[in-house]
Amino acid sequence: MYTPTDERIFELEMWIKGISAFFQVEYLPLSAYEKEHASLYNFRSEIGCVRAVLGKIQSALNDMLGPDRAHLGSFMLYLQGLQPGSELTSESLHGDLLVALERIQDLERILAEEQNLSFISLQTYLANGRIVGAFLKDYLAFGRIFQGEAKPAWGNIQKGQIKEHLRIIKKHPAGKDLLTLIIAHIKALRYLEIIGDTIEDRNAYPAAVVIFALLHSHLQKIGQFITQRLDPKLKGEPAYVACLDSLLFSSRMEMRKVMEIELVDVTVLLDPKCVRAKLEDSIGILRDLFQQNLVYLLETFSLKELDGSKLFPYYETRRDQTLILLDDLKALDKALQEFRDKGSRHDYQRFFDILLAFQGRSMRFLMYKDWGPIERFVADFKNSATMKQREILAHQFGVYLKTLIGFVTKRAVLAS
Repeated sequence: MYTPTDERIFELEMWIKGISAFFQVEYLPLSAYEKEHASLYNFRSEIGCVRAVLGKIQSALNDMLGPDRAHLGSFMLYLQGLQPGSELTSESLHGDLLVALERIQDLERILAEEQNLSFISLQTYLANGRIVGAFLKDYLAFGRIFQGEAKPAWGNIQKGQIKEHLRIIKKHPAGKDLLTLIIAHIKALRYLEIIGDTIEDRNAYPAAVVIFALLHSHLQKIGQFITQRLDPKLKGEPAYVACLDSLLFSSRMEMRKVMEIELVDVTVLLDPKCVRAKLEDSIGILRDLFQQNLVYLLETFSLKELDGSKLFPYYETRRDQTLILLDDLKALDKALQEFRDKGSRHDYQRFFDILLAFQGRSMRFLMYKDWGPIERFVADFKNSATMKQREILAHQFGVYLKTLIGFVTKRAVLAS
């Protein structure tokens, strides 16, 4: 039912498809304003990200072409599986990959020269994308990768916990498509594990950003699969359709958090600690999303309860997250009231430190629409010059905070 392929093949496919997604502006980590005015945006730092991924592809190819031919053999079997009956030998594939390695080195040199320019326009960036994409898609070995989907390894998922759920789902009339959807979530979680390993090396931060674009593209494909394949097959089961629609809506909102707020400008930040923090926060948001989606799917379509903490080494339910959020909002409100009551600089600094900590830790558990007001209040407090300005802002923020706590308290997950 589900047999993972060689991990090196999966990673090679990931990097290649990541570049393909990264040259599509809709999947880049840009604010809504930057996307709307993309013709004015400087894509110089994005070229640096592409170069970093080309380096990853070169490393993967060198691995396959090294003295241990086992990975080359696995790759050949994978390609033959995509096109049964095609003539492909170890010798011909070895020669093809040598040429590919040489051409990728050529592409990397050209992009390195281009990155010396002070400004790279949208049209130049898209032209690069067409050139790189044409090579990857038209080239014999790589072109076949775009025709298939390498299956991920289970990674950190404790697969023994869901065998019974998968067995039941397989018997559903739409079981094959449901299993495809489940594997798509496992693939997304594997991408996130690889990103987590990648950012252990600070030089690989730009390469990691590319995989977030791939995840954005991947989620779009999941959405198309649900609306075009699954929804029509589940027409007679409105509760299942509602489940999938809810899953899709929350997924899009969480992805927007990452791509339109968390990772915006991450490619131009100079402080590596700040970059790493943003990457880790983004990994956390999407990991929670895809883990919760997977548990939701398995429980809904198997009609069996599933303890997510036994399935994943790190798992938080939406109820757990909401309780953490509520505690932090109340602590923030308490610090705000102390500042408003006493009005001292010490109490203001304590409140502002708690606000910054909230922004970095618990804000991601809020609805997407509430991120903007919090960000604006943080900016206003940061730019305030006098204690009088801060007192006025504190009053406005206090009113907003009380309303926000009220909404969070009424969340359905707390009623269960």
